[in-house]
Amino acid sequence: MFEAGPPQTPCRTVRTAGPAEGIGDPLEYRTEWLRSFVAVAEHGGFSAAAAALYRSQSRVSAHVAALEKALHVKLFDRTLPPTVLTPEGRELLPLAGMVLRQTRRITETAAEVRRGRRGEVRLGICTGAAPFLLPRTLMWLRRVRPDVRVETAEDTTAALRSQLREGRLDLAVVPVSGDGEDAEPLLGWSRLWREQFVVVAAGDVATELPARLSPAELRGRPLVMTDDAADALAGVLPGAGRAGRASLPSHDPGRPPAVLRTPQAQTVVALVRLGCGVGVADLLALHATDLTDVTSVRLTGTPTHREMALGRRTDRADSPALRAVARCVRLAALPAAAAQSRSGAPSFPAR
Repeated sequence: MFEAGPPQTPCRTVRTAGPAEGIGDPLEYRTEWLRSFVAVAEHGGFSAAAAALYRSQSRVSAHVAALEKALHVKLFDRTLPPTVLTPEGRELLPLAGMVLRQTRRITETAAEVRRGRRGEVRLGICTGAAPFLLPRTLMWLRRVRPDVRVETAEDTTAALRSQLREGRLDLAVVPVSGDGEDAEPLLGWSRLWREQFVVVAAGDVATELPARLSPAELRGRPLVMTDDAADALAGVLPGAGRAGRASLPSHDPGRPPAVLRTPQAQTVVALVRLGCGVGVADLLALHATDLTDVTSVRLTGTPTHREMALGRRTDRADSPALRAVARCVRLAALPAAAAQSRSGAPSFPAR
Protein backbone atom coordinates (compact mmCIF):
# COMPACT_ATOMS: atom_id res chain seq x y z
CA MET A 1 0.00 0.00 0.00
CA PHE A 2 1.29 3.42 -0.89
CA GLU A 3 2.08 5.46 2.21
CA ALA A 4 0.77 8.97 2.18
CA GLY A 5 2.98 11.80 3.24
CA PRO A 6 2.56 15.50 3.96
CA PRO A 7 2.15 17.91 1.05
CA GLN A 8 5.45 18.48 -0.69
CA THR A 9 6.89 21.43 -2.52
CA PRO A 10 7.01 20.76 -6.27
CA CYS A 11 10.53 20.09 -7.44
CA ARG A 12 12.17 22.16 -10.15
CA THR A 13 12.12 20.56 -13.57
CA VAL A 14 15.57 19.60 -14.82
CA ARG A 15 16.06 19.35 -18.58
CA THR A 16 18.86 17.66 -20.46
CA ALA A 17 19.74 17.78 -24.12
CA GLY A 18 18.81 15.10 -26.61
CA PRO A 19 15.64 13.27 -25.40
CA ALA A 20 14.74 10.21 -27.46
CA GLU A 21 12.15 10.96 -30.10
CA GLY A 22 8.53 10.43 -29.05
CA ILE A 23 9.06 9.47 -25.40
CA GLY A 24 9.87 12.75 -23.66
CA ASP A 25 12.75 13.49 -21.36
CA PRO A 26 12.79 11.15 -18.28
CA LEU A 27 14.19 13.94 -16.12
CA GLU A 28 11.01 15.94 -16.74
CA TYR A 29 8.90 13.41 -14.85
CA ARG A 30 8.37 14.98 -11.47
CA THR A 31 8.20 12.70 -8.48
CA GLU A 32 4.82 14.14 -7.54
CA TRP A 33 3.41 13.08 -10.93
CA LEU A 34 4.48 9.51 -10.29
CA ARG A 35 3.15 9.66 -6.74
CA SER A 36 -0.28 10.79 -7.96
CA PHE A 37 -0.30 8.12 -10.69
CA VAL A 38 0.47 5.34 -8.19
CA ALA A 39 -2.07 6.66 -5.68
CA VAL A 40 -4.92 6.74 -8.24
CA ALA A 41 -4.11 3.19 -9.30
CA GLU A 42 -3.90 1.88 -5.73
CA HIS A 43 -6.97 3.73 -4.36
CA GLY A 44 -9.18 3.16 -7.40
CA GLY A 45 -9.96 6.75 -8.32
CA PHE A 46 -8.91 10.37 -8.31
CA SER A 47 -11.03 11.38 -5.30
CA ALA A 48 -9.68 8.61 -3.08
CA ALA A 49 -6.13 9.32 -4.22
CA ALA A 50 -6.53 13.02 -3.47
CA ALA A 51 -7.74 12.23 0.06
CA ALA A 52 -4.82 9.83 0.65
CA LEU A 53 -2.29 12.40 -0.55
CA TYR A 54 -3.92 15.37 1.22
CA ARG A 55 -4.23 17.14 -2.12
CA SER A 56 -7.09 18.48 -4.15
CA GLN A 57 -8.61 16.24 -6.79
CA SER A 58 -7.86 18.82 -9.49
CA ARG A 59 -4.19 18.78 -8.55
CA VAL A 60 -3.99 14.98 -8.73
CA SER A 61 -5.75 15.04 -12.10
CA ALA A 62 -3.31 17.67 -13.37
CA HIS A 63 -0.36 15.53 -12.26
CA VAL A 64 -1.65 12.45 -14.06
CA ALA A 65 -2.45 14.47 -17.20
CA ALA A 66 1.04 15.97 -17.20
CA LEU A 67 2.62 12.51 -16.87
CA GLU A 68 0.48 11.15 -19.69
CA LYS A 69 1.51 14.07 -21.89
CA ALA A 70 5.20 13.53 -21.14
CA LEU A 71 4.96 9.77 -21.82
CA HIS A 72 2.64 10.07 -24.83
CA VAL A 73 0.36 7.33 -23.46
CA LYS A 74 -2.98 7.14 -21.63
CA LEU A 75 -2.55 5.68 -18.16
CA PHE A 76 -6.22 5.43 -17.16
CA ASP A 77 -9.50 4.70 -18.91
CA ARG A 78 -11.79 7.50 -17.75
CA THR A 79 -14.79 6.67 -19.97
CA LEU A 80 -16.65 4.63 -17.37
CA PRO A 81 -16.43 4.53 -13.58
CA PRO A 82 -14.50 3.23 -11.78
CA THR A 83 -11.25 4.55 -13.15
CA VAL A 84 -9.12 1.66 -14.37
CA LEU A 85 -5.63 1.34 -15.74
CA THR A 86 -5.07 1.02 -19.46
CA PRO A 87 -2.73 -1.74 -20.69
CA GLU A 88 0.01 0.91 -20.88
CA GLY A 89 -0.78 2.00 -17.34
CA ARG A 90 -0.57 -1.58 -16.05
CA GLU A 91 2.84 -1.91 -17.70
CA LEU A 92 4.21 1.30 -16.22
CA LEU A 93 2.74 1.09 -12.70
CA PRO A 94 5.41 -1.28 -11.25
CA LEU A 95 8.16 0.93 -12.68
CA ALA A 96 6.63 4.07 -11.17
CA GLY A 97 6.43 2.33 -7.79
CA MET A 98 10.06 1.27 -8.06
CA VAL A 99 11.15 4.86 -8.81
CA LEU A 100 9.29 6.13 -5.75
CA ARG A 101 10.83 3.46 -3.53
CA GLN A 102 14.32 4.25 -4.82
CA THR A 103 13.71 7.97 -4.31
CA ARG A 104 12.74 7.30 -0.71
CA ARG A 105 15.81 5.10 -0.31
CA ILE A 106 18.06 7.89 -1.63
CA THR A 107 16.63 10.27 0.96
CA GLU A 108 17.00 7.77 3.81
CA THR A 109 20.53 6.79 2.79
CA ALA A 110 21.60 10.43 2.56
CA ALA A 111 20.28 11.02 6.08
CA GLU A 112 22.20 7.99 7.39
CA VAL A 113 25.40 9.16 5.70
CA ARG A 114 25.01 12.63 7.22
CA ARG A 115 24.59 11.08 10.65
CA GLY A 116 27.60 8.83 10.05
CA ARG A 117 25.63 5.59 10.24
CA ARG A 118 26.97 4.32 6.91
CA GLY A 119 29.29 5.25 4.08
CA GLU A 120 32.11 4.02 1.86
CA VAL A 121 35.79 4.91 2.11
CA ARG A 122 38.61 4.07 -0.31
CA LEU A 123 41.78 3.20 1.64
CA GLY A 124 45.22 2.51 0.18
CA ILE A 125 48.15 0.98 2.10
CA CYS A 126 51.67 0.60 0.76
CA THR A 127 52.82 -2.95 0.07
CA GLY A 128 55.26 -3.16 2.97
CA ALA A 129 52.77 -2.14 5.66
CA ALA A 130 49.64 -3.85 4.32
CA PRO A 131 50.21 -7.36 5.76
CA PHE A 132 50.41 -5.89 9.25
CA LEU A 133 48.09 -2.88 9.08
CA LEU A 134 45.20 -3.90 6.82
CA PRO A 135 43.91 -6.91 8.83
CA ARG A 136 44.04 -4.91 12.06
CA THR A 137 42.29 -1.92 10.51
CA LEU A 138 39.44 -4.10 9.23
CA MET A 139 39.23 -5.84 12.61
CA TRP A 140 38.81 -2.51 14.41
CA LEU A 141 36.30 -1.32 11.84
CA ARG A 142 34.22 -4.46 12.25
CA ARG A 143 34.16 -3.84 15.99
CA VAL A 144 33.28 -0.15 16.06
CA ARG A 145 31.70 0.66 12.70
CA PRO A 146 30.50 -2.46 10.86
CA ASP A 147 28.13 -0.34 8.74
CA VAL A 148 31.03 1.46 6.99
CA ARG A 149 32.27 -0.18 3.79
CA VAL A 150 35.96 0.02 2.87
CA GLU A 151 37.40 -0.43 -0.59
CA THR A 152 41.08 -1.28 -0.15
CA ALA A 153 44.09 -0.96 -2.44
CA GLU A 154 47.63 -2.25 -1.92
CA ASP A 155 50.28 -0.68 -4.13
CA THR A 156 53.60 1.13 -4.28
CA THR A 157 54.10 4.43 -2.48
CA ALA A 158 54.26 6.39 -5.74
CA ALA A 159 51.05 4.82 -7.06
CA LEU A 160 49.12 5.46 -3.84
CA ARG A 161 50.28 9.07 -3.68
CA SER A 162 49.09 9.56 -7.25
CA GLN A 163 45.69 8.00 -6.54
CA LEU A 164 45.25 10.12 -3.42
CA ARG A 165 46.21 13.26 -5.31
CA GLU A 166 43.73 12.46 -8.11
CA GLY A 167 40.89 11.71 -5.70
CA ARG A 168 40.73 7.98 -6.45
CA LEU A 169 41.59 7.27 -2.80
CA ASP A 170 40.19 8.92 0.31
CA LEU A 171 43.00 7.82 2.64
CA ALA A 172 46.48 6.40 2.07
CA VAL A 173 49.15 4.98 4.38
CA VAL A 174 52.62 5.52 2.90
CA PRO A 175 56.11 6.47 4.05
CA VAL A 176 56.94 10.18 4.11
CA SER A 177 60.16 12.08 4.68
CA GLY A 178 60.70 13.42 8.15
CA ASP A 179 61.95 16.76 6.85
CA GLY A 180 58.89 17.48 4.71
CA GLU A 181 60.79 17.39 1.42
CA ASP A 182 58.03 15.36 -0.22
CA ALA A 183 55.20 17.64 0.93
CA GLU A 184 52.57 18.31 -1.72
CA PRO A 185 49.79 20.88 -2.01
CA LEU A 186 46.33 19.61 -1.01
CA LEU A 187 47.74 16.55 0.78
CA GLY A 188 47.86 16.44 4.56
CA TRP A 189 49.69 13.82 6.63
CA SER A 190 49.42 12.61 10.20
CA ARG A 191 52.30 10.51 11.53
CA LEU A 192 51.49 6.93 12.57
CA TRP A 193 54.83 5.35 13.50
CA ARG A 194 58.54 5.34 12.75
CA GLU A 195 59.48 2.05 11.14
CA GLN A 196 62.87 0.44 11.55
CA PHE A 197 64.83 -1.15 8.72
CA VAL A 198 66.13 -4.64 9.47
CA VAL A 199 68.97 -6.74 8.06
CA VAL A 200 68.23 -10.43 7.52
CA ALA A 201 70.84 -13.10 6.87
CA ALA A 202 71.11 -16.86 6.82
CA GLY A 203 73.81 -19.55 7.17
CA ASP A 204 77.43 -18.55 7.74
CA VAL A 205 76.69 -14.93 6.86
CA ALA A 206 74.30 -14.70 9.81
CA THR A 207 76.95 -15.89 12.28
CA GLU A 208 79.36 -13.19 11.10
CA LEU A 209 76.96 -10.29 11.61
CA PRO A 210 77.27 -8.18 14.78
CA ALA A 211 74.27 -7.45 16.96
CA ARG A 212 73.82 -4.11 15.18
CA LEU A 213 74.86 -2.79 11.79
CA SER A 214 75.14 0.61 10.21
CA PRO A 215 74.21 1.09 6.54
CA ALA A 216 77.87 1.80 5.76
CA GLU A 217 78.82 -1.69 6.98
CA LEU A 218 76.61 -3.19 4.25
CA ARG A 219 78.73 -1.72 1.48
CA GLY A 220 80.58 -4.34 -0.49
CA ARG A 221 78.05 -7.05 0.32
CA PRO A 222 75.57 -8.49 -2.19
CA LEU A 223 72.19 -7.15 -1.11
CA VAL A 224 68.57 -8.14 -1.56
CA MET A 225 66.26 -5.26 -0.60
CA THR A 226 62.61 -4.32 -0.61
CA ASP A 227 61.85 -1.34 -2.82
CA ASP A 228 60.99 0.82 0.18
CA ALA A 229 64.25 0.00 1.96
CA ALA A 230 66.30 0.51 -1.21
CA ASP A 231 64.75 3.91 -1.89
CA ALA A 232 65.34 5.06 1.68
CA LEU A 233 68.96 3.86 1.78
CA ALA A 234 69.93 4.89 -1.75
CA GLY A 235 72.01 7.78 -0.42
CA VAL A 236 74.37 5.51 1.52
CA LEU A 237 74.28 2.28 -0.49
CA PRO A 238 75.51 2.62 -4.09
CA GLY A 239 73.13 0.99 -6.53
CA ALA A 240 70.22 0.71 -4.11
CA GLY A 241 68.23 3.50 -5.73
CA ARG A 242 68.84 2.37 -9.27
CA ALA A 243 65.64 2.26 -11.31
CA GLY A 244 64.28 -1.10 -12.35
CA ARG A 245 65.40 -4.50 -11.12
CA ALA A 246 69.01 -5.67 -10.96
CA SER A 247 70.16 -9.19 -11.79
CA LEU A 248 71.02 -11.56 -8.99
CA PRO A 249 73.77 -10.14 -6.75
CA SER A 250 77.20 -11.16 -7.94
CA HIS A 251 79.82 -12.79 -5.75
CA ASP A 252 82.56 -12.11 -8.30
CA PRO A 253 85.28 -10.13 -6.49
CA GLY A 254 86.07 -8.35 -9.71
CA ARG A 255 82.61 -6.79 -9.94
CA PRO A 256 80.95 -4.44 -7.48
CA PRO A 257 78.10 -6.21 -5.67
CA ALA A 258 74.72 -5.61 -7.28
CA VAL A 259 71.51 -4.79 -5.44
CA LEU A 260 68.49 -6.94 -6.15
CA ARG A 261 65.22 -5.06 -5.53
CA THR A 262 61.83 -6.63 -5.01
CA PRO A 263 58.52 -5.22 -3.70
CA GLN A 264 57.92 -8.21 -1.41
CA ALA A 265 59.66 -8.96 1.90
CA GLN A 266 58.81 -12.65 1.43
CA THR A 267 60.95 -12.66 -1.71
CA VAL A 268 63.82 -11.02 0.17
CA VAL A 269 63.78 -13.75 2.82
CA ALA A 270 63.53 -16.55 0.23
CA LEU A 271 66.54 -15.22 -1.68
CA VAL A 272 68.52 -14.77 1.54
CA ARG A 273 67.88 -18.44 2.41
CA LEU A 274 69.27 -19.41 -0.99
CA GLY A 275 72.48 -17.51 -0.27
CA CYS A 276 71.85 -14.70 -2.76
CA GLY A 277 72.99 -12.03 -0.34
CA VAL A 278 72.12 -10.09 2.79
CA GLY A 279 68.53 -8.88 2.97
CA VAL A 280 67.26 -5.46 4.02
CA ALA A 281 63.56 -4.80 4.62
CA ASP A 282 61.30 -2.69 6.78
CA LEU A 283 60.27 -4.28 10.04
CA LEU A 284 56.54 -4.57 9.41
CA ALA A 285 57.05 -5.91 5.90
CA LEU A 286 58.67 -8.92 7.61
CA HIS A 287 55.81 -9.26 10.07
CA ALA A 288 53.82 -11.70 7.93
CA THR A 289 56.93 -13.52 6.66
CA ASP A 290 58.26 -16.86 7.81
CA LEU A 291 61.66 -16.06 9.34
CA THR A 292 62.67 -19.66 10.09
CA ASP A 293 66.44 -20.17 9.67
CA VAL A 294 66.93 -16.42 9.21
CA THR A 295 68.61 -14.03 11.64
CA SER A 296 67.45 -10.43 11.88
CA VAL A 297 69.59 -7.49 13.01
CA ARG A 298 68.68 -3.86 13.51
CA LEU A 299 70.24 -1.11 11.47
CA THR A 300 71.70 1.79 13.42
CA GLY A 301 72.73 5.27 12.41
CA THR A 302 71.18 7.35 9.65
CA PRO A 303 69.08 6.61 7.72
CA THR A 304 67.75 3.47 9.38
CA HIS A 305 64.02 4.10 9.47
CA ARG A 306 61.11 5.67 7.66
CA GLU A 307 58.15 7.69 8.85
CA MET A 308 54.78 6.09 8.13
CA ALA A 309 51.85 8.48 7.83
CA LEU A 310 48.16 8.59 7.02
CA GLY A 311 47.36 10.97 4.18
CA ARG A 312 44.17 12.65 2.95
CA ARG A 313 43.10 15.49 0.70
CA THR A 314 42.99 18.72 2.70
CA ASP A 315 40.60 20.45 0.28
CA ARG A 316 37.76 18.01 0.99
CA ALA A 317 35.50 17.83 4.01
CA ASP A 318 35.84 14.69 6.13
CA SER A 319 32.72 12.53 6.25
CA PRO A 320 31.82 10.65 9.46
CA ALA A 321 32.71 7.41 7.67
CA LEU A 322 36.14 8.73 6.68
CA ARG A 323 36.85 9.87 10.23
CA ALA A 324 35.84 6.43 11.51
CA VAL A 325 38.20 4.63 9.12
CA ALA A 326 41.05 7.03 9.95
CA ARG A 327 40.52 6.34 13.65
CA CYS A 328 40.62 2.57 13.03
CA VAL A 329 43.87 2.94 11.07
CA ARG A 330 45.41 4.79 14.02
CA LEU A 331 44.21 2.12 16.46
CA ALA A 332 45.62 -0.60 14.20
CA ALA A 333 48.98 1.21 14.07
CA LEU A 334 49.41 1.40 17.85
CA PRO A 335 51.37 -1.90 18.18
CA ALA A 336 53.79 -0.69 15.51
CA ALA A 337 54.23 2.64 17.27
CA ALA A 338 54.94 0.83 20.54
CA ALA A 339 57.47 -1.52 18.94
CA GLN A 340 59.51 1.30 17.42
CA SER A 341 60.94 2.38 20.77
CA ARG A 342 62.25 -1.02 21.81
CA SER A 343 65.98 -1.59 21.67
CA GLY A 344 68.07 -4.65 20.94
CA ALA A 345 67.03 -7.24 18.39
CA PRO A 346 64.09 -6.41 16.14
CA SER A 347 60.84 -6.83 18.06
CA PHE A 348 57.77 -7.62 15.99
CA PRO A 349 54.29 -6.57 17.19
CA ALA A 350 52.08 -9.42 18.31
CA ARG A 351 50.33 -11.16 15.45
